[in-house]
Formats: sequence, C-alpha cells, structure tokens
Amino acid sequence: MTATAQLRILETTDLHMHLLGYDYHADRPDPARGLAPLCDVISARRRAAPGATLLFDNGDFFQGTPLADSLAHAGDHPLAAAFNTLGYDAVTLGNHEFDYGIPALAGFLAQLDCPVVSANAESPDPTWLPATILTRPLVCSDGRTRTIRIGVTGFAPPSLTRACGLHVRSMTAALAQSLPALKDADLVIALCHGGLDDARTPAPESANVIAQAAGVHVVLMGHTHDVFPAGRNRVTRDVDEATGTIHGKPAVMAGCHGGYLGEIDLTLTHDKSGWQVRDGNSRLHPNGQTDLPTSPARTAIEALAAPHHARMQSQMQTPIGKTDRLLHNRFATILPDPVGQLFADVMRRAVTRALDAPCDIAAVAPFQLAGMQGRHLDIALPAGPLTRRDAARLFPYSDRLRAVRRTGRELRDWLERSAANYVHLTDRSEAPPLIVPDSAGYHRDALFGLQYDIDLGLPPCFDLAGLRIRGGAGRVRNIRLHGQPLHDDADYVVATTDFRAGGAGGYPPIPEVAALWRSPTGLRDILIEAIGDGAALDLVPAAVWRFRAPRGQAVRIDAGQTPVPASQSEIPPGWTAITGEETAGGWLMHF
Repeated sequence: MTATAQLRILETTDLHMHLLGYDYHADRPDPARGLAPLCDVISARRRAAPGATLLFDNGDFFQGTPLADSLAHAGDHPLAAAFNTLGYDAVTLGNHEFDYGIPALAGFLAQLDCPVVSANAESPDPTWLPATILTRPLVCSDGRTRTIRIGVTGFAPPSLTRACGLHVRSMTAALAQSLPALKDADLVIALCHGGLDDARTPAPESANVIAQAAGVHVVLMGHTHDVFPAGRNRVTRDVDEATGTIHGKPAVMAGCHGGYLGEIDLTLTHDKSGWQVRDGNSRLHPNGQTDLPTSPARTAIEALAAPHHARMQSQMQTPIGKTDRLLHNRFATILPDPVGQLFADVMRRAVTRALDAPCDIAAVAPFQLAGMQGRHLDIALPAGPLTRRDAARLFPYSDRLRAVRRTGRELRDWLERSAANYVHLTDRSEAPPLIVPDSAGYHRDALFGLQYDIDLGLPPCFDLAGLRIRGGAGRVRNIRLHGQPLHDDADYVVATTDFRAGGAGGYPPIPEVAALWRSPTGLRDILIEAIGDGAALDLVPAAVWRFRAPRGQAVRIDAGQTPVPASQSEIPPGWTAITGEETAGGWLMHF
C-alpha cells in the first residue's frame, strides 16, 4: 500500500548580515528586508504547512553590513542567536563567509545549534561537515507516522572562495564524493551557493551541475542575488521556470538581504520500497507583508539585536573628514567618475607606500551602482563633512587591498574581459543597448592609470563568463601608460581587491606567485584614513577609456543603469558626445 506525506522546505540566502529591517547606509528603516521582519513570513508559512517543515540558509549570511564588520569576532553574535531562535535545520557556506578569516568564522559557527555543511570547502579542522543526515517524523495519509532520513550537503563557489589558504574543490568533484556518504538518505537536498548557468555563474559552478546528479532530489540556490522562479517563463534544456525545476528537480532561490523567503512543497510517497518524491511546488514569499501578525521570533531577535544596532547607529555618525566637491558615480562604467578616481588614487597610494615602489595602475569597478539588486544604489555625496556612514556607502564590503604583478599581455586580457560588457555594433540602423544583458556593474573594471579605446565595432574576444570566443580579435586598442604604449612582456604593478584577485566575474584568478602584498586591514579602513588626510578628495576624473564607433552611430543607455546627464558640464572635456535625448526608459549616446 502506498501512503503520501507532505514536506515543506524553506530557504533564506545571501542575508549578508541584514539582521534588522534597517538600511545603515541611508540611515532609515527598510521593512521589506532583513531576517527579523522575515520571521513573520517564516512563522506564517510554518503554520500553514500541511506536514513537517525544514528551514535552511544557503550562505553569505556573515558579511555585508557595517554591523557585520563590527561583530565579526563577537562571542555572542546576534545573527547566530537569531538562527537558533528560528530553529534552522542546517546552513551552508558562501564565499563571503571567509572574508574575516577562518578563526572569526569558526567562532561564529560554534555558536550555532544546527549542522553546517560544505562539501567542497575543506576545513583545516572539523568546523563544518561535508554532509549530514537529518531524521524527521512525517505523518502519512494512512495515519501512520514514519521516519524520513534527509541528506543535506552544500557547495561554495570555488572561483570566489580563496581566502586564508582555504582549498576549495570543484562542485562536481565534491558532489561525487559526498553522495556515497548520503546513500542511506531517503531524500537529498543540495544547498548550492551558486545560481543558474549564465554570465554571473560559470557552468562548472552553477546549480545546473548539482541538479543533474542522479542522487540529488532538491536544489536550493543563492550567490547571484536572483530570484527563482520569477515568472519569466524561462525554459531551456535544463531549466523550466514555469514548474520551478532544474533538470526536473524542484529548485528555489530567494534573492538577497531577506527580501524573500523561498519555499518548496514536496509530496512524498512511501511504499515497501521506501520514500520517493512524487512532485514539488516552488514559490517565493516577499518580505514586508503588513497583514501578518508579529511573530515571537521577530520580537526576540529585535530585542537581542537592539544594543548592537544602537551602538552601530552612533558609530556611523562619527565624522572622518570632508570633501570639497560632489562625490558621485552616476555615470560609472559609461564615463570616468569622481568615486572611481578617488578609489584609484587611494589604492595606488597605499600600494606605493607598502611596496616603497611606484604603483601606477588600479583596477576599479563601481561597488554601488544604480539598478544593482533592484535598488537605486548609485552614490552622490554632496560637498561637506563625511562620516563613517559615507565611507560604508562608498565601500560596503570587507575586501582587502591587493598588489599584484601583471604583464602587459595579462593587462590586455583584463581589459578585454571588461570590454565584453559592452555591445558589439553590427547594425547602424538602430541604437542598441550599450551594456549587454546580464552584465553586472561590479564586473566592469576600469584600469585607472592607463588610457585606452574600446572599439564597439569590433567583436569581443571574451564572453561574460571569461571564456575566450573563437574568432574574437579583441576590441581594446591603443593602450598607453603615461602616454607610452603598453608592452606585452613588461611587468606592471596593479592595485586591486581580494574579490577580483580571487577570480570573480570571469576574470582569471591571480596566482600567489604574482601577489606582492595584501593589506592588513580592509579597503574601507584605508579609504577612511585617506579621507581623514583630505589630500585625496579634491579630484577631477582623469581620462581612462573612451568608446569608439562609426560616426553617426548611437547606443542606448538604460535609465535604470545610469541617469541622464543634467548638462554637458557633467561630461569630461573631449569625451564622446552625449545627449540627454530621451528614449523609452533611457537616453542616447551619439558618436
């Protein structure tokens, strides 16, 4: 006789230490984000579950706000207490868990009541496990209660988790080794800190490869801050968004910062051969639902976080210096901007001091940009005093500064990878979007200190995943340093971040043999020191890159990516002609 049972699986992912519904950068409540307000949704979905419920977090919970930085080494971490209050069943590790070092992470994980799993991040001590098996009772349709064994394993993105000497294996190799350890499980859930196979997640690191494995039944996703299913009716060979499946397996991804709760409802059958998955239903629940009652978990978490929150609000108001001009990045990745120039100068000066040798080149991408994560995050700090809040606004991450040695040929490839973010002009009869779809602003590096042209009429030689395109001759031309051509075989010192040096965004990871220095403090601390000095702030963006295209060609700029210039005075002298000609949802750049 076959009996059925229901199992509800809930997911949070990429919380990035958004514990409360509060935006520390804007200094205002943000009730549609944060784990505390999401408690109300979690409690409601648990109450509505017809059977048992499991709750998982899919990584990148430990870092991401000024509050996270201040609590990285805390012995009574409020996020750990929040996870315990909510009764998480297991968590996995993302790449940003390692930003503060393994000792800090180990101290946090020791405070958790639930198992921590990561199959491909090899721990120097048993801080986490490759996999675990949970046993839970399920009430079946015949009235009997049966025990189900639920295997849980997790995966971090190998190209990004390169910190503290940690060895991270490929997802496929780790999966092959972890599945035999779960052979006694009736159901296997994979917590994959990776998204769908696209420009932001290289194929070997995507949830697609995990879902394809015969021994995996459910996939929870993260890392790309995307949502799935999202009603886009995306259907490929692997992915069916209408059914919320990858390779036929139920899957979900709950965005970031607690903006959503992911949910998968499984219908399971049990007969003499054991448990099987009959079907699954994936959905997302938005945070900030005002019609839900305040849950006891939310009240408890807000109370335990209150003293930390009050202390952080006070610290964020601390003055650190001033600026005599507007600091903005409204046209970042379209034009050189004051914020990019500020970072380039600060990074190069810090490396020059550390090495006692010149550093002329800095790789800078916009760390906050309009349209990122569905919010208007571009920077516009008026002339006047600057506070720690402003510094966190300028650089919200914990990355450290790196000095690396690169040859001219390697710098050329670096620029070519960045140039893949822009359109290849093949038809002059229309104005195509300048920026290609799925291009993340924080992967559009500019190499300040160099001057170069990006010829949009030439095909790129890399795609957004960093894979070389056959027949792509390249489009970056006339590369110069101090007015002189860049030499392919010469060595150059470059200032960059841990994030980029580790191979993020389809840029090749920089080997340790080419690493010259790593800052003992985070880049934000270096920035604060420079702002306090005051000498680095009165800046006008220098020429870095310019676009080339056939005369008369126009390209469209999405207004969600950068605003229309208020006047020609905002455009650097001698730059590509730009008009504020309005189009549907954007403006035009004319050549």
